[in-house]
Amino acid sequence: RLEPSKVGGGVVHSVRTSGPGFKVKYLKDYQGFEAGIQNYAGAFALARAIKTLSELGHEAIRDHMAELVAYAYERLAGFKEIRILGESRDLAQGALISFIPAGHAFAAADLNIFLNTYYRDRFIALRVGRHCADLVSLASGLAGTVRLSFFIYTSKSDIDEFVRALRKYLSFLG
Repeated sequence: RLEPSKVGGGVVHSVRTSGPGFKVKYLKDYQGFEAGIQNYAGAFALARAIKTLSELGHEAIRDHMAELVAYAYERLAGFKEIRILGESRDLAQGALISFIPAGHAFAAADLNIFLNTYYRDRFIALRVGRHCADLVSLASGLAGTVRLSFFIYTSKSDIDEFVRALRKYLSFLG
C-alpha cells in the first residue's frame, strides 16, 4: 500500500488524462521505488574494470602484489618502532601488511592523523583500527593495527613515500 515518494523515469506504468488532471498508474512492488535512471556509468565502469583485469591476467596481478608486499616488508622491517604482523613469505601470498607500534611510542590512530594533516598535499591511504575484526583484536590484545593494502595501481614509489612519511612521523616523537 506504499505509494512512491519520488516520481521519475522507471516508476510510472502509465499516465492518462482524467477530467481536469492526470491519472498516474505506478509500477507494482519494488519497481515503483526506482525513480530516475539506472547507474549506467557504474555498469560501464564495472565492465571496463573487468576487461582491464582480464587483460592483465590473474598471474600478473598476483605477481605484482607479491612483489609489492615483499618490497614493503623489506622497507618496514628496519624500523625498530614497529612490529610487522606475520612473516614475509606468508604475507607475500596476500595483498596487505599490518603492523603495530612496538612499545608505547605511538598509537596507530595518531599516525593516521599525522598523515592527514602533515601530508595534506599528498594522499597516503592506509587503514587503522580493528578492521572489522573486533574479536580477533580483543583476543590478541591488540588495540588496533596499521594496514597498508596493495593492488595493481600501487607502485614501489608509493611504498617509498609511506616509508618517508613514517620516518618523519617517528622523528617528531623523539
